[in-house]
Amino acid sequence: FPPLRYSDEETERLLAEAYAGIPERTGKRGTRALKRQKVRFRGIRKARAIKKAEKIAHHFDRMEKRSKKVQDILRMKEIAVESRE
Repeated sequence: FPPLRYSDEETERLLAEAYAGIPERTGKRGTRALKRQKVRFRGIRKARAIKKAEKIAHHFDRMEKRSKKVQDILRMKEIAVESRE
């Protein structure tokens, strides 16, 4: 079948009729989505804050172990000097 061809006036009339049948939107849009995003981003920020605290604690633990190693080595060097004499 050949496609139906409408004149510009007929096309505009059909579009107007179709759009007239669509009900008007009422009320605010996206309220639930905004609440969901608010909760989601709050959780993300909380998780990142926890991860940051963990990273800082890990850093201090690592530096404490490193300092302990250095102190042990220096103590051993002092003992070695005393035992040589």
